[in-house]
Amino acid sequence: MSKTIGFRKPQEPAEAFVAKGKETFDEPSEPVKRMTLDVPASLHKALKRKAVDDGLTMRELVIEWVREKLADA
Repeated sequence: MSKTIGFRKPQEPAEAFVAKGKETFDEPSEPVKRMTLDVPASLHKALKRKAVDDGLTMRELVIEWVREKLADA
């Protein structure tokens, strides 16, 4: 007797998965650029804690800080 082997459906591409989880903003859609930063683990932990305390994602918090800094320039 032969055994039937089922194949799992391939996972969706990473880009499609990431696009589903992107935060949305009230402002008009604008192209985005990815930025990668290497930071000390202690700074990353502090940033994550601050974001949770403020009810924001780390991304939202960093974007907010960058906008504020550039507004002062």
